[in-house]
Amino acid sequence: MGDLSGNRVAGLCLAILTCGCGTHQQVPENRPSGEETTEEFVLTDVAMHWGIDFEDSPRHLGEFRLPAIMGSGCAVLDFDRNGLLDILLIAADSEQNNCALYSQKKIGTFVNLADELGIKQLQGTGVAVGDCNNDAWPDLYVTSDGSDSLWLNVDGSEFRNITQSSGISNQRWGVSACWVDYDRDGWLDLFVTNYVDYQHQSCTRLGGGGADFCGPHLFPLTPDLLLRNITGTNGGHVAFADVSEASGISSGLSAGLGVTAKDFTGDGWPDIYVASDQHPNLLWVNHEGEFVNDSVLRGCDTDFKGHAQASMGLALGDIDHDGTEDLVVSHLDGEAHAVYSEDSAGFFTDRSRETGVAAPTRHATGFGISAADFNLDGRSELFTANGRVKRPDNASSSVDFWEPYRQPLQHLMPIDRQYQDGAVPLSTHLARGLAVGDLDRDGDPDMVISTIGERSVVLRNMRQNANRWVVLRVVDLHHGGRSCPGARLFFSSTNGDFERTFQPCQSYAGTNADEIYVGLGLNNRIHTIDIVWPDGDLTAEQFDMQNRINEIVPLIRGEGKLVNEHVHLD
Repeated sequence: MGDLSGNRVAGLCLAILTCGCGTHQQVPENRPSGEETTEEFVLTDVAMHWGIDFEDSPRHLGEFRLPAIMGSGCAVLDFDRNGLLDILLIAADSEQNNCALYSQKKIGTFVNLADELGIKQLQGTGVAVGDCNNDAWPDLYVTSDGSDSLWLNVDGSEFRNITQSSGISNQRWGVSACWVDYDRDGWLDLFVTNYVDYQHQSCTRLGGGGADFCGPHLFPLTPDLLLRNITGTNGGHVAFADVSEASGISSGLSAGLGVTAKDFTGDGWPDIYVASDQHPNLLWVNHEGEFVNDSVLRGCDTDFKGHAQASMGLALGDIDHDGTEDLVVSHLDGEAHAVYSEDSAGFFTDRSRETGVAAPTRHATGFGISAADFNLDGRSELFTANGRVKRPDNASSSVDFWEPYRQPLQHLMPIDRQYQDGAVPLSTHLARGLAVGDLDRDGDPDMVISTIGERSVVLRNMRQNANRWVVLRVVDLHHGGRSCPGARLFFSSTNGDFERTFQPCQSYAGTNADEIYVGLGLNNRIHTIDIVWPDGDLTAEQFDMQNRINEIVPLIRGEGKLVNEHVHLD
């Protein structure tokens, strides 16, 4: 897009401020009454209270088809730009509905508008939320074990299926997708990680006996998909070109389940990481638009013993408390979460044991995962959505088909620099997707969790402390006012320096809210934030954050000041 006129910029600024980017904040309703607690916060399931009644109930249970146990993801987004976050839940083949989009009209009041918005028939495995045409309205890319689809958001009033007209075609089993401007031209491209080439067959449970779901090792691996956004050269009509082969992406095979993107190597070009089920993970290093899988060289393909694991979900967060982001990967029970800590630019060591993450995560099968600061003390916690993929050997017969697969959700807190299970017991589910967002607009992150065979879960963060916070939006008016996945933020604060990457596409088959949640504890203050934008040159733009406490702060490109020297990206 060309330069915007002053009037148009002013209009877009006003739209951003009135649609959730500004400092105005609605006062939350009175919190539901509950038992007294001495914990800093509790997580309360408010799905029923808020009217979230979506349930993924797969059909044909007796056939034990693999897509049924893999479940589907979820997303937190502001599709109508009213400043309140909405909830999207999907399913692939449910007995009732396969899609629900709950619009939040006021805090805690949700209405399912899937029918009115034209997406009642939408179905799939995963969803990636991003703006494909630079108009600031979030669009939907939906993966599927049949055919993926792209849905264009028309001014928050409807979604149109533009899959065919945009040139998109993926007939493989897509699971997770990620919006990333890989060629740094100002238009968001799409990376889709495909699972195995599944052809249904009968399998029995471990050790023999009754029927159960098959494992992925029985099916061929598949290549992933990279779609380049060519809307800017197509007269503004949304269009994508399949560049999987030309970019080198199709040269690798995986059983991909999770994907995220950031500049792992520090050269200014976004790289792509794929979690592969029971096969080595992939790190696609971006060489100015061409990709090479360097996961073996860089130490993030297997666990610390060199064993490939059943990798599912991904989360970015500072787990070893050194100010830089680590990459956490969730796994099958019997395996520990991996914590890939960066030793130097783009080189990693699995420090799951040193951080204390290994021991408590061996006992469950983790899918959706988040490294977020739920109590706002300035340190990342780990939350995992768990659920088995195999019936345990000692499982008794049950009227509830899904009961043997359920496991407790898990919350790990850093205590004396070691991660340990939180003190509050959590409920048991067959959980898959996990998406984070501040649903009640009180500054701390809440969670949406997709489940199988029961109502989805919405965990409201009932924080009891007085810790302070800021919520950040990263906005570029010259790209229509959309957010900027891949932007790197470098914080200078009273308690030291740290960094974050703005990337909503994490977890498993879903998308977090279009915001960054920063906990400050009782005393920390942010002085400045330097942003390296995901397109253009690498000169950082600095934003003054003095006295910005307990508010939503839009960081709008061009409103800071350029830093004379490039930020050190290593």
